[in-house]
Amino acid sequence: MQIARAVPDLMHRQMIPMAVGLSADCDCDCSLSLDATPLSHFVPHLPTTPYGSLQRVPGLHREQLSHGQELIFNPLSSAGVIVLSKRAARLLDSFGTPQPFSAAWQDPNLSFAYNMVEQLVAFELLADLNHPPTPTFQEPQVLSAWLHVTNACNLRCSYCYIRKAAEGMSPEIGRRSIDMLFDAAQRYGFSHLKLKYSGGEALLNLRLILTLHAYARERAAATSISLQSVILSNGIAISSHTAKNLREQGIGVSISLDGIGAYNDAHRSLIHGGGSFIHIQRAIRTLIEHGLSPTIAITVTDHSLEGLPSLFNALLDDNLPFTLSFYRENDYSACQTDLQAGETRMIEVLLSAMRQIERRIPRRSLLGSLVDKANFLAAHERTCAAGNNYMVIDQYGQVAKCQMEIEKPITTIFADDPLAILSKTQMGLQSVPVDAKEGCRTCTWRYWCAGGCPVQTYRATGRYDIRSPNCAIYKALIPAMLRLEGMRIAKYASECYSSDY
Repeated sequence: MQIARAVPDLMHRQMIPMAVGLSADCDCDCSLSLDATPLSHFVPHLPTTPYGSLQRVPGLHREQLSHGQELIFNPLSSAGVIVLSKRAARLLDSFGTPQPFSAAWQDPNLSFAYNMVEQLVAFELLADLNHPPTPTFQEPQVLSAWLHVTNACNLRCSYCYIRKAAEGMSPEIGRRSIDMLFDAAQRYGFSHLKLKYSGGEALLNLRLILTLHAYARERAAATSISLQSVILSNGIAISSHTAKNLREQGIGVSISLDGIGAYNDAHRSLIHGGGSFIHIQRAIRTLIEHGLSPTIAITVTDHSLEGLPSLFNALLDDNLPFTLSFYRENDYSACQTDLQAGETRMIEVLLSAMRQIERRIPRRSLLGSLVDKANFLAAHERTCAAGNNYMVIDQYGQVAKCQMEIEKPITTIFADDPLAILSKTQMGLQSVPVDAKEGCRTCTWRYWCAGGCPVQTYRATGRYDIRSPNCAIYKALIPAMLRLEGMRIAKYASECYSSDY
């Protein structure tokens, strides 16, 4: 295959083994799943028709790496991060103005030039002016649901948006929820169903989770719909027995942790006081010992910000996936004055942390880890799937668009078509396409951050059709994150080469 033959000069994240891909879980739900889908939805296409005039695609993001290599990223394509050799980059630049395909023959190695031009076209860096590439947006294949199995919790986190109470979901409500979700998946043609068991602290109702998971597996076995389940937990209740159970049942785990020691404990205390870090640390060790690799969900507050570099180092040591979410003000945390970090400070500290990571580039991609709600799996128009292919079901069977609006339900699981109701209603969160957002329409990164969290934007501005209050942070961090991915590709892609090279 010609793509493979060009690998030494054109390296792409698809060529990195799947084991170092983007899989991660957080408390939110993106418009694209990082778990139930391949590493990238982009499939290079070698045109079968003769080329017209070719030209380097405008607006490419480029950055020099070491050894003459260059990072290339087309913000209007889903091809992803690509690393070119100096020779390939020079060939790309020879098409700075429209040129016939035969212009490549000026290279003394005609075989190299011919193959490389084909690759540059296939990866949407060169374009036939008669058929210029345009952004394409994938139809979602995953229906995701937050199952709020309990309102009880053994922590009292200062930024939590859930009202704590000793209320749990019943088996009847749980089974009816799963029936509704499988019915919706079949009705709308989703091939995957993802269940996120949460709360409160979901593990306080572990018996129900195991019961519902077994029931969901039965439903999946009777359909063509694949199932994925994950528990969003603070880790306090994880024992060896629990970890063994989760491993045997194939249930994933996401653990909330904001820092090492006091960086975590300042805002994540036990119900009767005292820090939670030592318990969370033990839980993570227990999960690893039982063959589970939990995703670490990090909430960035003003207090925890300075501790992120040491936390990143610890997670890289254990090769654990992680996600970063910026603190979002809510009705229960609005009185806290030390949670929201300043924009300038956020940028400075996170850029510094990324520079530290450059010294120990991990095998695992960090594209899904470092920039809040930005999603670099494929180009997309909406930040999240809320109201489209994601719903939140509370302990009573009431259905909301987003967990941050769980106390503002739109419908119930007993309605004829809850998903249709969520998608059509003008109540609550509105997931506006990024091209309809003021301040986003001409932004280079609009199809990757998609304008940020709509709930946070609305709380800050009273509008859904405007850019995120974190816009400047995204613009500062995204190039640095792409640089990390380029460095990772350059470092590890050689493992995918044929011995002929």
